[in-house]
Amino acid sequence: MRTTPILLATLLLAAACQTDKAPVPAARTTASSTSIVATVPTIASGAAKPGPPKSAPWSADVEGRRFTLKKSRAKFNYRGDLSISLEAEHTTADGKTRTIDVGATLLPGPGGSFYAGRTIGVALGFSGEPKLKDSFSLRSGATRLSLQPFALKAGTRIRGTLEFDARSSRIQAGTTKYRYRAAGTFDIPLEGKIPSGGKYPSKLSNKWVQGTVAGKPFIGKSATALVFHGFGNDKEVKEITVWEEADVPCLSKKRRRGIEFDSRVSPGGLRANGDPHPVPYADVHHAEGKVQEASLQLVNAWIEIDRVGARAGDRIVGRVYLKSRPFEEGKNDDVVEVSGRFDAKVCVVGNPGIRR
Repeated sequence: MRTTPILLATLLLAAACQTDKAPVPAARTTASSTSIVATVPTIASGAAKPGPPKSAPWSADVEGRRFTLKKSRAKFNYRGDLSISLEAEHTTADGKTRTIDVGATLLPGPGGSFYAGRTIGVALGFSGEPKLKDSFSLRSGATRLSLQPFALKAGTRIRGTLEFDARSSRIQAGTTKYRYRAAGTFDIPLEGKIPSGGKYPSKLSNKWVQGTVAGKPFIGKSATALVFHGFGNDKEVKEITVWEEADVPCLSKKRRRGIEFDSRVSPGGLRANGDPHPVPYADVHHAEGKVQEASLQLVNAWIEIDRVGARAGDRIVGRVYLKSRPFEEGKNDDVVEVSGRFDAKVCVVGNPGIRR
């Protein structure tokens, strides 16, 4: 996520206008999309029905309807990502069938593994027929995915659980119309070509983040962490940026060389336990040239958090590994491989007086 001056001004104004109101989850829209993105895994007050059982086959409650699993697929794409798709159905009282498709894509993690045996957060996309009232997606911090260990060979089955409990910004207290929740198990045959896998580290150094960016050496010297206050979660860490310069101030507009990565990666938010979690996106900042900021096509990316603070001046300490491939053959302005430790200064955005 890129935070522009216009977006920051809008968020600050929204926070100021809500000082006498209960906070609500933030919605994110763009010119090309009307997706409603749930910002926290909340439980709607006054919900009359219990959610899907965790130990039963996977099912979901979407917009007040219970959907049961009918089809599922798991396959690797050309980058080596593991793609999981769960298709579920609901039959209405008049016999009509509605379907939803919940999809997740998981990059390999430490040593090329896929976090099997751990619970991680993963971004989810939703589609439906007929079309859902909300074109909905969930960030990785609002979900819980757990995979059983599996071998990368033909005939392998992907077994695990997927849970989430979130709501869009349109939900009203005591209703389930715009609530999205799911739980349960899945057992999917792995399809298609099995990747050979790449050579990735399984442990990260405690030296400052370093490596190569756009074919040139990169050594981090400082880091900043953007934390939003008062938007449904009073200490949500949005992203961390490692800079090549020392002592970079918060929200500086000067062009600098650095690497920004999403840090909302563990279930329910960051957890300072040192466990690895996938990084869903990252950008590279260039200090010069026509391209100021470029999104990275990640092939392996993960983060470990040892210490978390959410007040201005606090520190967020951990380690990160990022490796990307070019979007266009022959160009390397978005090619990165870095790893190591960061110690980020917390920069607060919003109104810290607003609490849930």
